[in-house]
Parts: sequence; C-alpha cells; structure tokens
Amino acid sequence: MCFEEVLQQAADLLQQAGSGLLAEVLRQRTMAQAKVAVLLEELRKTQVILWIDDFDLLLPGIGGLEGFLKRVAALAGGSGRIILTSEHPPPPELLCSMECVAVDWENSPFASRWGFTGGGDIRAAFSSALGNTLRHLSESAISVLYAASALPPEPSRQALREVLASLQVELVLRCPEDDPPLLELESQGLVTLAAPKGGLDPASGPPLSVPALVRELMAKELRSSAPSAWATLQVAIGTYFVRLGSKSKELWHLVNGWRAFFTAKEYDAAYELQKTFVEELLQRGSTDLARLVLEETTRTSTGLRRAVALGNLAIIRKNCGDLSGALKLYEQVREEFESLDDSANLARVLHQIGNTQYVMGNYETATESYESSLEISNALGDLKVAAATQIQVANVHYMQGDRTRALAVYLEALDNPRVSEDHGLSAAVNLQIGQIHLLEKHYLEADLYLKEAERRVRPADDRRSLVKILQAQAMLARERREYDRARVIYDQATEAARALGDHVEAATNLVLTGELEEERLHFTEALRCYLQAQDSIGGTVPGAPEPIEVVRRIEDRLTSLRANLGPQGATKAEASARAKQAQNTAPPPSSLGGKS
Repeated sequence: MCFEEVLQQAADLLQQAGSGLLAEVLRQRTMAQAKVAVLLEELRKTQVILWIDDFDLLLPGIGGLEGFLKRVAALAGGSGRIILTSEHPPPPELLCSMECVAVDWENSPFASRWGFTGGGDIRAAFSSALGNTLRHLSESAISVLYAASALPPEPSRQALREVLASLQVELVLRCPEDDPPLLELESQGLVTLAAPKGGLDPASGPPLSVPALVRELMAKELRSSAPSAWATLQVAIGTYFVRLGSKSKELWHLVNGWRAFFTAKEYDAAYELQKTFVEELLQRGSTDLARLVLEETTRTSTGLRRAVALGNLAIIRKNCGDLSGALKLYEQVREEFESLDDSANLARVLHQIGNTQYVMGNYETATESYESSLEISNALGDLKVAAATQIQVANVHYMQGDRTRALAVYLEALDNPRVSEDHGLSAAVNLQIGQIHLLEKHYLEADLYLKEAERRVRPADDRRSLVKILQAQAMLARERREYDRARVIYDQATEAARALGDHVEAATNLVLTGELEEERLHFTEALRCYLQAQDSIGGTVPGAPEPIEVVRRIEDRLTSLRANLGPQGATKAEASARAKQAQNTAPPPSSLGGKS
C-alpha cells in the first residue's frame, strides 16, 4: 500500500465526519505533498483520530519524515490527531525537537489486548498465541477470518459475504446481531465489529476491522498451507472490486481489483484492468502508485504490453523532471513499436517524444517528432492523438512568438470532434486562444474564449485548469480597468489554489493581486497581499520543489513598495496590513466541547 491509498482511506474517514475537502482534492491534478498538507489541515478542523501503522513504509510518498512530523506537531492546537506506529523509530534528536507529538513506536492497543507490552519479539509471540487460538475456532470462523484478512482494510459486510462465496461459506447477516462466525472472532479479539447506526441493515455495513498483525499472519499462513485457496480468494476479491468500480467509476476500487488479480498471478486480468486506471493515476499526480503498477506490468509481460507499460514509465520520468532518462526510455519504446509494426502506438510515442523535447525547449526537434506523429495518426484516422498533437504544434508556435500561426492551428484544432467532445482539451485550447487575443488586445474575443474555457472546466471540477483560466480573466479585467472585478476573480483563483493545497500557486495569485492593488494606488492592501504571499510560501510542504521564482518576485515587490512608501510609511502600512490580515484570518469561536 502506498501513501496515496492511505490518503484515500483518510478521505473516506473525514467524509464520515462531515469533511469532504480531501476527497475532492484527491480527484484533482496536484502534487502528493500538497494532498498531505490538505489532510493535516482538515485534521486540524475535524474531531478524527487517524492511526497509521507501519508508517516507515510510507515515507517515500510524504516528502521527508522531519517535515511531516513538524506538521503533525502543529495539530496540537486543533481538533484532530494522528498516531503513527513503526518498527523503525526516527532519530531520538528528531523526536526530542517535536513538541506535542506522542508517538508509541513499539506498542498498540491490539498488542495490549493480547498481553504484549514490548521488550520482546511481539510478532513471534502473537504468532504462537494465534495458532493456539485458531485450534479452538470453528471452520466457518476461520474461513471468515481468512477472507476478512485478504480484503483491503475495513471490509464491508457485503464484500465479506461475496468473497466468502468463493470458499463455499455463507454469511447470513439477516438478524439484528452479526453472523455467529463474526461474533466468535470478536470474542477472541481478532476482529472489531462496529455497531449498526440508526437501523442500518447489518448486511450492508458498517465495516469491520482486522488488526494489521492478524491480517499479515493469516495471509502468510493461507499462502503457505493452501496456495490454491489463496489464489481463489484473491480472484473473488478482484472480481468484487471490478464490479464495484464498473458501477461507481471509483478509481480505488479498480486499484484494489488490480492488486488482487496480480496477487493471484492472473496477469492477463491484471493488465486489462490497469489499462483502465493508470492514465487517471498519472493525471491525479499519484506517481508512486502508478510507477508500482507499471513496474509490475513490465516485470510480468512481454511484447506490446511491456512496451506500452515502458512508455507510461517514461511519462512518469518526464513528469518527475528526468527528461534525459525519459527520452532514453522513449527511444527504446519506439524501437519496440517499430519492430512490432504497431503504427497506432508508434504515433503515441512520437507524440510523447515531442512533448519531452518541447519541455526541454528543443522546439525544432519537437516539431519534427510531432509532424511524424501527426502523419501516422491522420493516416490511421486516430482523431484523439491527432488532436493532441495538433494542439502541441500550436503550442510550439506560441512559445516561438508566432501568435498568428498558433492561433490558426488552435482554431483548426477546435474543429476536431475529439477536442469538442473532450472538456479538458477544449478548455485548454480555448484558454490558449483567449490568451492570444488578450495579448493582441482583442478584448471582446478574449472574453468570449475565456468564458468558454471556464464553462468547460466547471462541470468537470478541474480546479488546476480553473486557476489558470481565472488568472487570464483577471488580467483581462485589469486591461479593461475593471479593478473591482479583477480583484474578485483573483480572490477566486487564490481560494481554488488553496483548496488544492498548492501554496505556491496561491502565492502567485496573491502577488498578482498585490500588483493590481499597487496599480490602483491601494498600497497598504498591496503590502498585505505580498505579506500573505510570503506566509503562503512558508506553508509549502517540505519535499516540494523550492519555489525560487515566486520567492524572488515577492521579495522584489516588497522591496520596491517599501522604498516607494519610505521607512515610516512602510512601517505604518505593514502594521496596518498585519492587523487586517490577523482580523481576516482569526478562527471563529469553537463549538466543540471537550478533547478528542
């Protein structure tokens, strides 16, 4: 399990507590570190305790232990808490510097329940105790425990019943109490059953909990003693989650299904399933999980399947900044597609090679690759690849300063049915056309295309694109001297960036807002915006790229404004700005009683 999946489970927990922001952010295109920041911010406001076992295994996804623990320490003044357990404690000097962080790295309530208080090999001791306990359980209870241990954490009653059918075990759950095997397991401390709420049908919820150590040992025992039963169980789990995912379109059901099929060594089923969600993982910024899925695919496949997976791994390298490594991998993939005589995928990899060269600023080389891709995709009638490539050709013209050619190609791309049907692509093209008209001072046309771009992204709730569109709309309002309207739009863009957990983008919007206020001679308000931008950068998640350009821009604006105001004027204005900022950000009186 990777940290992205932990975030998803935390989002489910927060939703049950009435907070849906993290669930919304997880559907957006934003960095994993920013999602972590949103999680911790929501925990400050929500009476929830989040317990994460084996935390050390998740460290690669959070951007560094020290920065994460410092953010956990900040929860001391809020409503929620987070508890971390790990077999490998952090350095003592780090824990000593973390005030208000209570981390028990050896014991847990589960260990205490079984009488283990540390000082020995807890796993070995519990393994022996569990073996003795299993000898006194009924066969149906053992089967239920196997199924509950194999399912992802907090399995529902419905999931348990469907998966148990593969083992020919019936779980009734028709009476107000739970089925006898569950009660038998609960009496032994092997599962925890949540009480039904408000007359809720016990067959459909609430979920049950199985301690991590129980899950681990039961899975290990079943894999060694009955591998065919283990595989049958995993196939049943995969089938269950595919059904759920097909119905709900929920990404994580598909991920759970893929993992089950892969564990059962049903590699064909796993490959077909990962094709349906890998692209969405990449779009959401879930890089670690996407990399894991693709690496396992390349390890267990050959030919076309392996080449496609390698191409997606190259996309991850490109997105992580390893452009030369991505190009090297793309060239290998191109050779494989050429040897397979796979023109459709060859067009796609040529498009991606062009994208990588484009990011590197090699526009001529990028154009050559795009033209080769466009020739193949047009010949095949692949409108989707052709449309995406055509847009990139226009982007090259735009970056080279040839707005006339760029505009002509963008407008041509809008006529492509795949662009008009794809809200994301259409919004991106309309935004680019609007920005060209804005630069050319064709304000009516700019307004028309920017409104169309906004209309396209609103239903999809694509906040990342919305921020860019709002920035362009605010700039248009500034050009028209509609300062009040521009301010409203900049504020909307700032809030959208904050909702994504993107402190750098929020700071960028605040700098633009400050420049607007300077433009209309509201110097104290401009100063407040720059100071807010500075504070926002201070909230950047540890491990994220250093926002050097934004920091430099903030410092330049502050230096210039303070020089224009003079020493006394700057001191007075800054005190006023700080006072107003504190007034605007003061938390409302808490209505929560007691302690969590």
